[in-house]
Amino acid sequence: MPVRKKPDKVAEQPDRPREPTLGDRVRIVGPDGPDDIGTLIEDYAEFTVEGKEMNRTWAPMRRWAIALNSGTLAFADDVEIHVAEESPGST
Repeated sequence: MPVRKKPDKVAEQPDRPREPTLGDRVRIVGPDGPDDIGTLIEDYAEFTVEGKEMNRTWAPMRRWAIALNSGTLAFADDVEIHVAEESPGST
């Protein structure tokens, strides 16, 4: 899976409709290809820390665990996902 460059801030995504929650269908923006769609299955917000606090830059914690439709498990931060149109709470 290619490494995805993430935006610096959630504020850089003005079209972001609402905060995601567990069970939401989300779209992960692909780096050079089509987006991936999946379901949020775990929120690791309490475990995430800034890179400076970790004293390393490799393997940072990501907030969300996502079961992709392709069967792959992916991890992403808030700025890397968008709630998909068909999510139950997205009305």
